[in-house]
Amino acid sequence: MPRRLLMTGTPIQNNLSELWALMYFCMPSVFGTPDQFLSMFKDISDLSPVHDTPKVKERLKILRSVLGAFMLRRTKSKLIECGNLVLPPLTVTTVLVPLVILQKKVYMSILRKELHKLLALSFGTSNHESLQNIVSQALVLSLSLLK
Repeated sequence: MPRRLLMTGTPIQNNLSELWALMYFCMPSVFGTPDQFLSMFKDISDLSPVHDTPKVKERLKILRSVLGAFMLRRTKSKLIECGNLVLPPLTVTTVLVPLVILQKKVYMSILRKELHKLLALSFGTSNHESLQNIVSQALVLSLSLLK
């Protein structure tokens, strides 16, 4: 009997269609067509920010029950809590890399073409001076990059 295993960090990343695709990959005979799956959980996919209706709560309960039989959910915090995950502290390293000549030329071209538009958009607003200052600094920086 062939077996399938699916590992993902984000099982319900965007919508129920993606969830159906993942579940269908694992067990095609169980999850039916996308239309069947989506119609069963339509109330969930059309949720407003608040899921307080009894119908939606019931659908979420069913969905969690169905998924519970197929998914093992292990969060980083739970693994750290039980001592199964030991990670070194996060290290962030910033490496500044100079632009190559072509990148500098493209940047300068965009800056020259868009400068007047940026200034025109902000004219008459309280942010006009700060925007002018930012653009001026960007121009000085870009000119120094060309050297």
